[in-house]
Amino acid sequence: MSQTYSPDQTAWDITGTVRISDPEAVHRDISSLLSTHYPDLQASPYLVRAFRDFADIYAGRYSGYSACDTPYHDIQHTLDMVLAFARLLAGHQMSVPAEQKIPQSLALLGLITALFHDVGYIRHQSDHKRRNGAEYAREHISRGATFLKSYLKRIGLSDPFHLASRMIHYTGYEIPLRELHLANAEHTVACMLGTADYLSQMSDRAYLEKCLELLYHEFVAGGLDSPYFSAKDMLLKTPQFFHMVMERLQVSLGDVRRYMSIYFGGTNLYELKMRNHVSYLEAILQSGGDMRKLRRTYPLRRERMAVASTLGGATFRT
Repeated sequence: MSQTYSPDQTAWDITGTVRISDPEAVHRDISSLLSTHYPDLQASPYLVRAFRDFADIYAGRYSGYSACDTPYHDIQHTLDMVLAFARLLAGHQMSVPAEQKIPQSLALLGLITALFHDVGYIRHQSDHKRRNGAEYAREHISRGATFLKSYLKRIGLSDPFHLASRMIHYTGYEIPLRELHLANAEHTVACMLGTADYLSQMSDRAYLEKCLELLYHEFVAGGLDSPYFSAKDMLLKTPQFFHMVMERLQVSLGDVRRYMSIYFGGTNLYELKMRNHVSYLEAILQSGGDMRKLRRTYPLRRERMAVASTLGGATFRT
């Protein structure tokens, strides 16, 4: 039987110890878990500023930008992804010889890229062509890459080869990864970014509910809904999507997910939760497909569903 979670419970990470709706809490935790490998990272003025600017842009306090209005790709998803990335990075540093370790400069660049990996969904205040940031789904990675180029220059962080604006593409499909031409260490960090994006989303305690109630409607707004008849149809195809993701993690993204098992001391908790979601969904589908069995709620559910309803798309059309 599905466990019912309160909205507050779903605002915490996979371990139930980090509040992933709070930028300061996530900043503290990643600084702590990476302190052994990067003692100076917590005090880095670049990381401190990046977290502050990240919180401001999602809240609509950053000059020239509206607040985040995408109901699925919200601040909690990004913070969940940043935390997952930091854990992959820690697992890597714990398990490789000295000559293969990721230097702090590249780790910092990876963390900032993670923070802004979905910034391309956020509209400029002068943007009157799009009703919602979800309409940028097809191009949000490229928009994020453009933002990173200017942002890193603005804060004075050197990125002469535009690594951040290339690594961000590992979280999407706009450019084939083989065309990004990253060196070994940069490629590894970029693979961690793409892997963290999948792991954090699909292990979310309310992942299935959010797909049904939020994500599909973002797909409609962004023109990505063609494979699906409805939100329910998207869930029907989620087990197939899961297997596609596992292949991408294994092949295209270098199987860096193994570092999560190392970080947790033997078990990849993210992948375990992903498999549990798929198993429960398959049980629902095999017993008649009653989506009312998806009962987990999440923060601001009613408000987010109200926004999603304006984006178009049917929830249960067959």
